[in-house]
Amino acid sequence: MAKFLVAGYGSIGKCHASVLRDLGHKVVSYDPNPNAGATTSRLPDEMQWEAGWESYDGVLLCMHPNARGWWLRHVPNTLPLFVEKPLGIDAFSLSHTTRRIMVGFCWRWNLALKAFRSEFQEQRICSMGIYGGHWLPNWHDESHTERYHGTPGLGGVINDSLSHALYIARWFLGDLELAGATYGHLSALDIQTEDVCAVLLRAKDTGIPCSINVDYLCRERRHAISVITPNGGGGWECMFTESEIDGMYERQMIRFVEVCEGERSYGYPTYLDGVAVQFLMNEVRDTGAR
Repeated sequence: MAKFLVAGYGSIGKCHASVLRDLGHKVVSYDPNPNAGATTSRLPDEMQWEAGWESYDGVLLCMHPNARGWWLRHVPNTLPLFVEKPLGIDAFSLSHTTRRIMVGFCWRWNLALKAFRSEFQEQRICSMGIYGGHWLPNWHDESHTERYHGTPGLGGVINDSLSHALYIARWFLGDLELAGATYGHLSALDIQTEDVCAVLLRAKDTGIPCSINVDYLCRERRHAISVITPNGGGGWECMFTESEIDGMYERQMIRFVEVCEGERSYGYPTYLDGVAVQFLMNEVRDTGAR
C-alpha cells in the first residue's frame, strides 16, 4: 500500500483520491477551504500530527495552476508529482526539472481512443480534425460556473477543453506549431470568458494540418476526432458511458502509482508534453484574441 497527498480537493481532486483509495492506497487530502471535505486545510509544514514528506510516495496537485507555487517550491524533488492540466504559469519553471512529473491529460487513458490511434500509426495521415463541445450549464452548477469557469484567468474553453485537444493532436502528430487561431464569447451565457475557440495547427516535421474546434455551446456533450488518409481515414467519438470515463481515471492513477514505484519508461503524458501544450495555449491567446 502506497501513501499519497492530494492537494486541491475539488471535483477532480476528489475523483483521484477516490480511485487511489479504491486501489487500496492511503490518501491524505488538503484544501484551503475548510468546507471542501479534505483531511486538512493546513499546509503540510503545519501538520503537527502528520509525518514529513518522506512518509509519502507521491503528490497530486489538483488545484488551479495559480495556486501551485508553494507546492512546487516545497515538495522534494525525490517525490513524483501528478499535476493536473493545464500547467499554466508553472509550465516554464518545470521545463528543466529532473523530477518525475505526470500531467493529467486523461484522454490518453481512453482505450477506444488508444486503439483508434494505433490503427492509424502505420498509415500516412493527411489531415486531422478534433472537436470538443458541451453546454456549460449542464456541466457545472451555476455557482461553480460563476466562481470558476466564467471568471477570466481561471476558466474559459481554452483552459477547459483546448488543452486536452492540443495534447491529443501532439500524441497523434508529434511537435506542433500554430498556423492560426480565433476565439471569443459568442453565446448568451452570462460568463466573462471565451466560449468558443478555433485553432489550425501543423505538425513541425511533416506539415500535416490539424484543425481543432472547442466550445461551451453543444447541448449534447461531444468529443470527436477525424483522420484523413490516402485510403479514406476514419473517426472516433467518445460515448461518455460511466465505464468509459471511470476507466480512464482508474488507468491514469494505476500508471501514476507505477511511476511512484520506480517505473521509468515514458508511457504517460510528461511535463514536456504539458509545457508544449501550455506554449501553444499561450500562442492561441496572443494571436487569436478578438
